[in-house]
Amino acid sequence: MTHSQCHWRDSPHDAQRLGINTVQSQPDTVRTVLQFLNQELQTVAETTLYLHRNARFGTSQRHGLPAIKVDGSGSNNSTEQQQQLHLLALDDARLFVHQQQLWVSYREGKMFGYDAQVLNPIHFDFQSHGGGDNNNGHDLKISATLWASETSSFCCGRNMALLEQEEPQDDDDHNQSTTN
Repeated sequence: MTHSQCHWRDSPHDAQRLGINTVQSQPDTVRTVLQFLNQELQTVAETTLYLHRNARFGTSQRHGLPAIKVDGSGSNNSTEQQQQLHLLALDDARLFVHQQQLWVSYREGKMFGYDAQVLNPIHFDFQSHGGGDNNNGHDLKISATLWASETSSFCCGRNMALLEQEEPQDDDDHNQSTTN
């Protein structure tokens, strides 16, 4: 990846002081990467987040992505599975937990409009291989995908983070805790 730091409205002096690259260049790739850290904040594993195109993705007729269908033979053809994966560059991606599952909230302007917030649960596949230097002697390989069929969006927000509100288990516990 190349220069991707925003230097919007930075003066030339600020750009030099902050070490911001002022040369405009297009990156070789733009992607969303998830990093998994240990307690010392060292990277244990990382993966690129892909979209599984099992349904249409996006509300824009011009820029939306159609679903890619497999032959349905159940042969588990890895080439067909790879063709269903699409590389995404999620804008303002934020992770949150909902119903004990990790989700991502993001914007995808071309496909959903620049005023829509988009939500997807993240599907993980973890594989541990012995002999590595990470994770107690095991290399950890992780894949992470979003499924187009599980995408939801809502209008008119930017840079939002979502938090799940837990409801009290029963009214007696709630009443007792608020009166004590």
